[in-house]
Amino acid sequence: VALDAICSAYIPIAKYSVSYGHEPHNLFLWALLFIALFWLLLRFESTPASPAMPAHKLGLIYAIDTFIPMSQLRMNKRYANVQPNRPALRWYLNFHRLVGLILCLAIFILVINAARH
Repeated sequence: VALDAICSAYIPIAKYSVSYGHEPHNLFLWALLFIALFWLLLRFESTPASPAMPAHKLGLIYAIDTFIPMSQLRMNKRYANVQPNRPALRWYLNFHRLVGLILCLAIFILVINAARH
């Protein structure tokens, strides 16, 4: 009975997460969701001022830059090594980068397969 409940809960999740090449836009929607979530979490964070850099708010550009694994595509290279103050946000930043790497690889594979056909 518990296994049926788990499987029935997984069906809607699989509908929007597994595309099998038929609904590749789901990858982009997941990427936008993670970027928006990190941006929302960063709204409550600010880094302290230092002699080299004044105090600033980390925002949408930072969330996008840390999601994309290729440093050549960063929009603001100045904040490449800036870390949030809160430990929970630093943990989420690592998770955010990992998810970004996985989704970018999946999008890359999708584009390669589309170019072959």
